[in-house]
Amino acid sequence: MCKGFFTHIHSLQEVIRVLAWQQNILLPKLVLGKVEVAKQNMTLSQQEYNAIINDYTKTIAEDIVWEGSSNSLTKEFRIDVTSDEGYPIFVKGWYNPYSGKLSYAIIHRSVGRIYGLDLGADHRNPNGELVGEKHKNHWVPGSRDKWAYVPEDITETWDRPVAVWHQFCTEAHLHHSGRIEDPITLGILPL
Repeated sequence: MCKGFFTHIHSLQEVIRVLAWQQNILLPKLVLGKVEVAKQNMTLSQQEYNAIINDYTKTIAEDIVWEGSSNSLTKEFRIDVTSDEGYPIFVKGWYNPYSGKLSYAIIHRSVGRIYGLDLGADHRNPNGELVGEKHKNHWVPGSRDKWAYVPEDITETWDRPVAVWHQFCTEAHLHHSGRIEDPITLGILPL
């Protein structure tokens, strides 16, 4: 588990779900006051992944608000995604102007990150191939999101998070009807 993993989890229920998933434990699930045992979905097939990514009904209707303490260099957001199919997904964004990094990721509540765009950090694929500082991670059954490629459709740079957001949404078939503004980083000048 990577350092700082739990700083991105917003509820105790989510912590328990992630820990149970890592240990392959059956969790009780409350449904209308009844306890029902539900096995956590441990994997995602390529067909399921493709259906999620290629679904044009994925929508974010709310405004996106970047959060972080006043003395934090990193700003982030987490926002739910709705769709006609009701996929259990949300999008998470991270921005750090001090280190020159920007990431947007589609996260499936049962299996974790299934798709993501990273700017400002090199990536190495499982076969040893080095992918550049601009790359997209995508789901491959058996390897999770460990494979990445260089996207030709992302032309903006890490220091333009709103412009990159619009490109990410277009490519990932996400319709965002709310607003997003540049993260406020008072007292910090980008690299």
